[in-house]
Amino acid sequence: MSGRTISYGCGAESTTPGSTDHIPYVNLVQSGMDQSMSRFVPGDVILARIRIGEKGEPKVRPAIVVREGDDGCLHAFPVSSTPSRDQRAVPFGLEDFQEGGLDIMDESYALTGAMVRIAPRDVAGKKGRLAPVALEAIMSGLGSGFR
Repeated sequence: MSGRTISYGCGAESTTPGSTDHIPYVNLVQSGMDQSMSRFVPGDVILARIRIGEKGEPKVRPAIVVREGDDGCLHAFPVSSTPSRDQRAVPFGLEDFQEGGLDIMDESYALTGAMVRIAPRDVAGKKGRLAPVALEAIMSGLGSGFR
């Protein structure tokens, strides 16, 4: 499966000419956290202002960190409360968290058809961390381009 990467504030061009793909939500420095605290690892579930797909406005939503790029940007899969009809969506729930969790009791879906890139300074917060087995289930079946 080939996937797309949509960049948010990481020096790449926007997906729609003239549009603003990324508007910072809460800068970690402005919120009182210093940059040394803005380190994220695979499996972290963060909140960041992102857009799913090429239409619509970006909004603050959860995303699962997959890796950190060489440029320091986070590569992550957006999370939705509903499965996608046109891309792979892997379900997960509160029982899949090693620590923390999302504020909803229902199942959530990792949208693994398009990875987003997010600058760490633009992450609003961290909601928790998935257990290694849950992260592996989400990553299984993806090509090496996503890892």
